Amino acid sequence: MKSTKTCHRIAVILLGTLAMTSANAMGKKAPTPDPEVPAPPVVVVPPPVVTPPAPPVVVTPPSQSGSVRYREGYEMGERNGILISQRIYDRTIAVGGCADLDAYQDALLRVNRAVKPPALGAGSETELVRGFFKGYLDSLRKAIEGSRNGCGRKAFTSGSYAGSFYGSLLCQMTAQTEDVVSQLEVVHLYDDWTGGVVDHSRECVTQAVNEMSACGFTAATLPGAYLSSLESGCHD
Repeated sequence: MKSTKTCHRIAVILLGTLAMTSANAMGKKAPTPDPEVPAPPVVVVPPPVVTPPAPPVVVTPPSQSGSVRYREGYEMGERNGILISQRIYDRTIAVGGCADLDAYQDALLRVNRAVKPPALGAGSETELVRGFFKGYLDSLRKAIEGSRNGCGRKAFTSGSYAGSFYGSLLCQMTAQTEDVVSQLEVVHLYDDWTGGVVDHSRECVTQAVNEMSACGFTAATLPGAYLSSLESGCHD
């Protein structure tokens, strides 16, 4: 009997506990939602600053073929070309960026129309003039290519500028004999300056002949050595 009563009491306690647990569960409040997290502030990134391209770097070839006088002339012409192109660069592209690229090129043309190679004497002085012309031409070609590459405008839209460039430079050689001119090492402006447009090379020759009218030549009177040099400079 005692055992039965004990079991009855335990059962009553368990039922009471379950009833209280159920009541507590029923009376619980719904969970409170987490507070909203504000969105992070919008970060405005300023546009990148556009700076002009670095000045063109002219690398002197490790050695030059030819006589001692030729090498002296080459170094003289190269120094002149580097100095001129750098000074003009500092006053144009270095100040106004690529918007001044055309002004830079136009200034180089004005210098071409005034540059004078060393006076030609006799014998080995011909080598001095040839070397000067080549050194000057190489330095300006590289300066033009470097500036246009830096501005993303490697190819020209016509052959007019290259024609004016070579015509103006060869005009300064009219004081020399045709034999000296025929020995000048005239090469194209740089690889792909035409952008693959064949007509640009033809335009270059036409403009170069027009430019040389300032030296007293016409298409009919232009000596063969000059025409050959112009064609060499105008090819791509």
